[in-house]
Amino acid sequence: TSSLSLVSGWKREIVSGGAVNLGFVYSPLDPEHTPKPVGVRIDLLTADGVLFKKQFHLVPDIIRSRFRVTFPPNDCESDQQCKVDKELLVCSPLYILQQKGCMFPTGHIPELYFSADASKTIQKQTFAIHSTGDKPIKIKRVVLDEGTDMFEIKVEDKFPKELTPGERLLVTVVYTPKDSNPRRKTLSIFSDPEQITQSVMFVTVRSR
Repeated sequence: TSSLSLVSGWKREIVSGGAVNLGFVYSPLDPEHTPKPVGVRIDLLTADGVLFKKQFHLVPDIIRSRFRVTFPPNDCESDQQCKVDKELLVCSPLYILQQKGCMFPTGHIPELYFSADASKTIQKQTFAIHSTGDKPIKIKRVVLDEGTDMFEIKVEDKFPKELTPGERLLVTVVYTPKDSNPRRKTLSIFSDPEQITQSVMFVTVRSR
């Protein structure tokens, strides 16, 4: 059992439609013992008294997560649009790892923590990126963070890649262990920041 809290009185002014990035690190007390899944709840209270609550399910092998809390605009074009905005308040790597997918505005950078199990041999995880809008979207590049030669990204298409509505871009991350220590790398997707009205979906389609 553990708890996480921000410093009392923590404040940050966010305009309507803006966002704030939060993060936490979960470390088991006994590093030799596989921790049980834990629940994390984030409560945010806005200045006008609106309370946002979001529940996270932290899987045992994921000890670090970054997520984004977006405040919906006040001038929604319709009730349906407002509902969608609120449902997409938080976009977390945990959702991706649980194969629920993750939607993010074009120009933003989603991050996926790819956990490698050193007890296994070569592993592959394939992800699909596709536009959720009715216009083409351009993916500029897909990169891993630096510092390892055990991970490799394989993409059949050359970048920049323009995706038509309904078209998917498959990205495969290959992990080849070279020692007994597990590795954790971050996969980032960069889309064209000029197409701010579009969104893309990033979801695991195959894993082994």
